[in-house]
Amino acid sequence: TFGASGLPPGLKVDAKTGAISGKPTAAKLDKAGNPVPYAVTLSAGNAKGTAKVTVNLLVRPLPAGMVGTFVAPIQRDSLNGDLGGRFDLVVSANGSYSGKLVLGTFSQAFKGALTSTVGSNGASGNVSIQPPGKPAPPPLSLFFDLSANDREVQGSIIEQEHYLPFDGWLNPWSKTSPAEAY
Repeated sequence: TFGASGLPPGLKVDAKTGAISGKPTAAKLDKAGNPVPYAVTLSAGNAKGTAKVTVNLLVRPLPAGMVGTFVAPIQRDSLNGDLGGRFDLVVSANGSYSGKLVLGTFSQAFKGALTSTVGSNGASGNVSIQPPGKPAPPPLSLFFDLSANDREVQGSIIEQEHYLPFDGWLNPWSKTSPAEAY
């Protein structure tokens, strides 16, 4: 059997295979806000005994340019009845996201967890959305990429062979950083 203690939140170990899976949902930070590693103790055991080893696992927080509210207009297209649309996305510091896609008269909420790689200033997400109708129309695939450097979202909505791109930005205003009146 396999075990792991001290794993970051969002990760788990399979006791039969030893595989660690999931997406970490929190970085461990020191008082200055710098990431510090989690001390993870891994164990493997059988009838002859158990062996343990402690390793350090570093989870880096998302860059500031990827946390917040992103908004993107969607151009008029046959996918939205030539009415246009809107993409709204809220990304939390733990990498989870929620949002809403509006295409003409249709809207659908969605949620998930970002995918990013070490050393990257970007992250991505994808969602499958089923529009209403009978018989059921083909599902829509929603893909988006975030850039911390540009504070931008680029994405696309795909229905079979139909491709509808969109671009948007991180809203710079919030309760803690309000817009100033002139």
